[in-house]
This record gives sequence, structure tokens and C-alpha cells, in this order.
Amino acid sequence: MKNLLPTFLAVLVAAGLALFVYDRFVLMPRLETAGKAAEVNLANAREKAQDIATELDASVERSVAGAKSAFDEQAAAEDARRAEMEKQAEQMRATAQAADALARAGVMKVALVEYYQSTGQWPAKTTDVGMGQPGDFAGGPVESISLEPEGVIAITLKPEVAPGARLRLVPRVTPSGMVEWSCRPTGYAAAERLPACKP
Repeated sequence: MKNLLPTFLAVLVAAGLALFVYDRFVLMPRLETAGKAAEVNLANAREKAQDIATELDASVERSVAGAKSAFDEQAAAEDARRAEMEKQAEQMRATAQAADALARAGVMKVALVEYYQSTGQWPAKTTDVGMGQPGDFAGGPVESISLEPEGVIAITLKPEVAPGARLRLVPRVTPSGMVEWSCRPTGYAAAERLPACKP
């Protein structure tokens, strides 16, 4: 038994020494290597994550810029369509006012033709044909309708319709004795869209 104790102690010391050597020269270097690899992998993962985040930000910015550009183009096209529709509506309104002004002179045209066919000459003023004063014809777009030499009817439009605009209806007696009227607008381009006032 005396020999067993020193042998047991020697085995115990040898096992402890073997564990120490294993820990110091095998296990510790492995752990250090694994730790460094984990640090390297973590650093790489951070770099990759940063690259992905940067690319994602750039992609989002490109998408937002593309969407904004498309929206701006669509808004500009819509504004252009709206402006064109407003322009067309204004042209139609102005043309309708020109047609209204010509229609208001219709009764005077009839009276002048009857006067000319019965007397062979054109009247000097509207009262000669029983039509009243020029301002009596005011209404709608018309400020006044007056008579000029040679049977010319002058229609003055209200300033809010077109400042300084006039329509002149000029008679022409055909060889058969019929009277034809031509419209000559001044300062009122809208009237030129009417068949009677084509330049």
C-alpha cells in the first residue's frame, strides 16, 4: 500500500501536468484562433452589411427620384392638358360672343336691305330705318351698333369682351340686285373662326 500512494500521486501529477500542457499549447491557441476568426468574420459581416445598406439606400434614392420624375412629368402633362382645355374653352366662348354680336345685327341688315331696295341708296343713320340710336342695341357682348357710309354696319363690342374690338358688316350689291354681306373684324381674332368672317 505504501507503493500505491506514491504511484497514485505520480499519476495524478502527470495527469495534471498533461492537462496543463494540453490547455496551454493546444486548447488556448485554438480558442485564440477561433476568437480572431470570429472577429474577422464579424468585421467582414459589418462591412458587407454596410455595403448592403449603402446599396439599398442608393436603390431607394433611385426609386424615389424615378417616381418623382415620373410624377413631375405626369403633373406637367396634366397642366398642359388643362391649359389647352382652358384655351379651347376661351376660344369657344369668344367665338360664341362673336356669333351673338353678328346675330344682334341681323334685324338691321334686313332693314337696310329693304331701304336700299326701295330707295336705291343706303340710309345715312339708323333712325332713317326706324332702328333707334346706336346704344339701343347694347346687350350680350355688344356695346353699340351704328351705321357707317355705304350701308356698313359697325358693331362695337364691350371692352370686357375685347377692348377696341369691332365687327363691320359690309354690303355688296350683286348684278341681280341681291345684297351679300361680308364680315370684317378689327381687334377680334375670335370672329375670324366664324364662316361669315373668314379673312
